[in-house]
Amino acid sequence: KPHEPWQRLTGLATGLNTTSLVIAQATHWTRTSGAEAASAALDRYPHLSAIACAGDSLALGALDALHTRGLIAGRDLAVTGFDGTDDAEEHGLTTIDAHAREQGTRAAQLLLDPSLQPRRVVLDHHLILRQSSSRLTMPS
Repeated sequence: KPHEPWQRLTGLATGLNTTSLVIAQATHWTRTSGAEAASAALDRYPHLSAIACAGDSLALGALDALHTRGLIAGRDLAVTGFDGTDDAEEHGLTTIDAHAREQGTRAAQLLLDPSLQPRRVVLDHHLILRQSSSRLTMPS
């Protein structure tokens, strides 16, 4: 899945229809790497209004980075993830549920029965709004 994070970011940029998008690259797909990337982004751009991560583990790291700085997601800036993990729910993280179990089931079915059509399957995703992206109070 090496191209998947870029597809997620391309979709994000298209959906936002903005030119003011900062991409901070994480070195690994881990919570620690997410914290490091978020910290670097906040150091360079201290007035960010949101951090959108390509995975929940990265977003949980971003929450850690905010906590270290005394910032609160959903109050000081929004944080979102992608995957719909149980950890995201536990930490009040807004996420996109990609239905990983259904993805695995469909992939296994296609692998076990090559006669199944279509060979390309697109599954629905849905946004789960939680505390980490609650309405921000903008300065007047």
